[in-house]
Amino acid sequence: MIKEPYLIVIADDELHIREGLASYHWDRLGFQVVGIAKNGKEALHFIETMQPHVLLTDIKMPVMDGIELLKKISETKPYCKTIILTGYKEFEYARSAIQYGAINYLLKPFELDELEAVMIKIRNLLDEEILHISEEKDVDMGIDTAHFSHPIRESVKYIREHYGNKITLDTIANQVHLNASYFSTLFKQETKMNFVDYLKKYRLEQAKRFLLNEDLKVFEIANRIGIQNANYFTEVFKEYTGLSPLEFRKRVRNLP
Repeated sequence: MIKEPYLIVIADDELHIREGLASYHWDRLGFQVVGIAKNGKEALHFIETMQPHVLLTDIKMPVMDGIELLKKISETKPYCKTIILTGYKEFEYARSAIQYGAINYLLKPFELDELEAVMIKIRNLLDEEILHISEEKDVDMGIDTAHFSHPIRESVKYIREHYGNKITLDTIANQVHLNASYFSTLFKQETKMNFVDYLKKYRLEQAKRFLLNEDLKVFEIANRIGIQNANYFTEVFKEYTGLSPLEFRKRVRNLP
């Protein structure tokens, strides 16, 4: 399987900094920018929508500053690694952000090699965490699988690896050597979701990521997530997100 990039949201009220960070060759380091915000409020929207792995944020911003943003996400998005961008005069203030979950800071003006060094450390940390939790937590769904029975853990793993193929209840039940009816009951009992809803939600979460690639057409994305009918995909995507696929793409397009 091709490793998916880690997702980044950038927040800074200075246009030249936003543009500079956005133009960096993130793909070389295994990252992809999914949101660019000029204040904390906009950044929070991107964080809630795109579930990024990394937040690069300035301290002093209008509407909502970096500290307030950190306070809001520290409890609800603890997995998101935050790097503070700060000017010399704000240095001591920035250090206080550590208590709200920031794991590093860059002092403006910083060199690109400084940024790269920090991001490599972040990437390695994320790699270790993903490796550790891959058997315990379905990150995309926010479901803790550590205490699932072996058949349910295996079924969740199968969905993650084959969501682009045709999958039915019987398919999964056969994979884990259970009667379909019993498997359906067990799956809902342990995940608190029925199998069909879980599969649909997982596929739509993947679709959100594919929509970041503007070279992919809607019908191509539908095919990639195992839905052959593009109209049906549009219908269920809008039901899930409140937006059509193209509206969603426009909403999260990386514009400074």
